Amino acid sequence: MSQTREVPDRIEDRQIVALDWATIAEAPALVEQLAGVASFFKLGLWLLYASGFDRLLDGLVEKGKKIFLDTKMFVIGETVRQGVARAAERGVSFVTVHGNTDIVKAAADGGTGSDLKILVVPVLTSLDDAALHNLGYAAGVRELLIAGAKTAWACGCDG
Repeated sequence: MSQTREVPDRIEDRQIVALDWATIAEAPALVEQLAGVASFFKLGLWLLYASGFDRLLDGLVEKGKKIFLDTKMFVIGETVRQGVARAAERGVSFVTVHGNTDIVKAAADGGTGSDLKILVVPVLTSLDDAALHNLGYAAGVRELLIAGAKTAWACGCDG
C-alpha cells in the first residue's frame, strides 16, 4: 500500500527550520533572516514554556509562516484530542504525538476537519534498544517503529 506525498511548489516550504532557542528573543531575527528561503518553522518544548510563546506563534501564523509544533503530546486521550484541536484552531501545520493506539486515535479525532497534519513519534530519537529494554519494553527500536507506523496509518494520521 503506497500513498503519494505532496511536494510543496515553493522551495521555501520544503524545509523546516528548528527554532530551538532557550528564549523567544532570538527566534524572530532568524525568521527575518530566512525570509524567502524558509517559511516553515519548528517550535518545540524549549520555546513552548518560554515567556512570549503565544505572541511568537500568533506572529508567525499572521505572517503566513507554517508551524511544526513538536510537542510529542503524550497524556490522556481526551487531553491529546483537545490539544490537537487547539493547535489546529491556531493555524499550526504539523503536530507530533507519542503514545498508544488510544492516544493516536484521539489525536486524529482532534484534527478532524482541519488541514493539520499529525505525525506520530513511535520511539524517541534519544532511545536505542538498550534504553528501551531498560524501560521495560520487550521490543526494540525497529519493531516499535514498524508498529507505530501501522498504528499511525490505521488511525488516520499523516506520518
